[in-house]
Amino acid sequence: MHPYFYPETLSHCFVSPGRRHSSGLTRLTVTLPLVLCVGFLLRSSCLASSLAAPSSGWTPTDSLSIPRSVHTATLLPDGRVLVAGGGSISVVTASAEIYDPATETWTATGSMSVARAGHRAVLLNSGQVMVVGGSNQRTTEFYDPATGLWTRGPNISGRQTGGFTLTLLTDGRVLLAGGDDRKSQVYDPTNNSWSPAAPMVFVQSTPTATLLSDGTVLVAGGGASPAIRKAEIYDPATNTWTPTGSMNKQRAFHGAVLLESGEVLVAGAFAPPDKTSELYDPTTGTWTLTANLPIAIEQATLTLLSDGRAIVAGGVNPHVNHGSTIYDPATSTWGAVEHVVGNHGVGTTATRLLDGRILLVGGNDESFMPTASVDLYQPGD
Repeated sequence: MHPYFYPETLSHCFVSPGRRHSSGLTRLTVTLPLVLCVGFLLRSSCLASSLAAPSSGWTPTDSLSIPRSVHTATLLPDGRVLVAGGGSISVVTASAEIYDPATETWTATGSMSVARAGHRAVLLNSGQVMVVGGSNQRTTEFYDPATGLWTRGPNISGRQTGGFTLTLLTDGRVLLAGGDDRKSQVYDPTNNSWSPAAPMVFVQSTPTATLLSDGTVLVAGGGASPAIRKAEIYDPATNTWTPTGSMNKQRAFHGAVLLESGEVLVAGAFAPPDKTSELYDPTTGTWTLTANLPIAIEQATLTLLSDGRAIVAGGVNPHVNHGSTIYDPATSTWGAVEHVVGNHGVGTTATRLLDGRILLVGGNDESFMPTASVDLYQPGD
């Protein structure tokens, strides 16, 4: 089996039946001194990397309080970032922490009621953050930034495994799609409930889901052995799924981002890592290959910059990817590779801050262990 597989499978590696503790961790049969020792060494490694940071757009910032991988990171309305759950050293954690870009520091906040890894999170129009699933959970929870506390929400209908997606729709509802079957469902905040949506056309595990300019949702790729090229569109107004053009390349664990032109850029593929990227045109329903990346990527992040370009960072190729590159839609080219200081392999998150910087958080290192590394990218010209 490929060493970098489903986030759900990853979460199983961190947890087994045990006792829940007030720290929000579910403990394995690992001695506490060993856990503390490993965590200390990881944080010390991050500090050493900070002192030796190369001259580039990336610089280390304050490390996480604990190593994390396959967590979630959500930009809050006030500009801070909520990081919740994930796999840590020999555990799956329920803990959460807040990054403040103004001080470049982390602060602990309330823990979830359930330890999760491989879950999904979305910022609701109310300003609360909803997390769903993870670690074979059906549960949902809501985080209130005003109080720093979590409350339980309604369960989804059935466990979602194999990599599902969560998308905030333009009307404030939330679409859950993808995974190991064709089921999809919609959360309505007005009555705090989930309801079944129309079944998908294809089974798409670990696809990408992108909200398009017209309010429809493009779900593309997925699978593992093999990945698929297929894509489909969900229309919230009619509650229907419609097939659209297939990608030129089979893709899973890839990245996708909506460009200012209304096109969707996708990049990367699964086993082996891939250099190709392509564009989806919603007006024609077709895909066109664009320039190759200078590095092959798999399970990397793809994030829109404030100036309309898009940056790839993290993931594996097949070792931990320490390179980043920027796509320029004006020239249809990828830029030179810039060095990323920290270890941000599988399970990394990237968040664009209100000031335009990119926050790269956690992920696995070369030994497939979660890290506490955090790096900031300052975009240049």
